[in-house]
Amino acid sequence: KTYYIRIMKQTIFLEPDKVYHIYNRANGSELMFRDDDDYLRFLQRFGILLGGYLDTLAYCLLPNHFHLMVRIVSTLEVDEEREEVNLHQLFSNLFNGYTKYFNLKYERKGSLFMPNFKRKEVYDSHYFAKLIAYIHTNPVKHGLVDDLNEWTFSSYHAYTTLKSSRVNTKDMIDFFGSKEELIRFHQNYNELLHDMKGLDMEG
Repeated sequence: KTYYIRIMKQTIFLEPDKVYHIYNRANGSELMFRDDDDYLRFLQRFGILLGGYLDTLAYCLLPNHFHLMVRIVSTLEVDEEREEVNLHQLFSNLFNGYTKYFNLKYERKGSLFMPNFKRKEVYDSHYFAKLIAYIHTNPVKHGLVDDLNEWTFSSYHAYTTLKSSRVNTKDMIDFFGSKEELIRFHQNYNELLHDMKGLDMEG
């Protein structure tokens, strides 16, 4: 079975068991999160709508954009008459529902997110390791905090505390060999953010 995202009338396939970097930003100079309740609302809806289809390895929400590192799960409950799960529609439901909440709360109108969210396949181990650190240190890159530990709305805390959460911490810890090695990699990356220019990423 193949699960897909449609972007600009082009079918982009998301293959089970593969890992993807998915990200999007607010329109123009808009903010998509203004207070803690906004971040929590988005995470809650993400878990409800997509938690059964995506295995979340990492995430980071920032005032005007977000990053996700997810694996498409290999076993999904799908309609017997349709072997595809339209993940694009589920993401669209997430964005549209959050926009309605946001517009009502802040008495605004119109779209909030860029219409075509991005996705990149995580295709090798070097990219795999760099991506999780890139996502977690994004608030440092954008000058929101000096240290990645200071940013609340990322999955980094799930790795440092190992408290129960929707984040699959086991796979990444196994990849690095231990929790301590994963944290050490992040700390080194936090000190060497200038090296990110070789990742060919946006945001």
